[in-house]
Amino acid sequence: MIYRLYTSCFGIGFIRKAPGTFGSIPGLFLGVALSRFSLLTSVAILAVITIAAYIAIEKVERQLDSHDPSEIVIDEVIGQAIAVLWIEPKLLTLAIAFCLFRFFDILKPGPIGWFDKKIHGPLGTIGDDMIAGVIAGALALFIQAKLLL
Repeated sequence: MIYRLYTSCFGIGFIRKAPGTFGSIPGLFLGVALSRFSLLTSVAILAVITIAAYIAIEKVERQLDSHDPSEIVIDEVIGQAIAVLWIEPKLLTLAIAFCLFRFFDILKPGPIGWFDKKIHGPLGTIGDDMIAGVIAGALALFIQAKLLL
């Protein structure tokens, strides 16, 4: 029960429509909170959250006999946090990072889709979102720098 609560981000994953999008919202707050710390501290905290997610996802996927069921949204939380970790926490830049992350997470272009299809289990569930977060964050940072946001 505790594993499903954690992987669903305390019930957000049970929202019927767009659970991944709703699950990304806490990731914005997590990323902004982590950006207040040093990069090393932020990465360490995110690593602990990710390791806990890996363990919980493994249990839930085995229990449900399913890879990456829609109720698991902790991966979106992690990916979205990565996407906003390096940018200025302003409304416009956060909105850009959010939209970019959702775009990459939903469409899964390039390495994101490859990872999603080829890697199974908890690593595949979390990994594609982490890659989407890195790409979305890099693009958001680029847009922020170019537009002087």
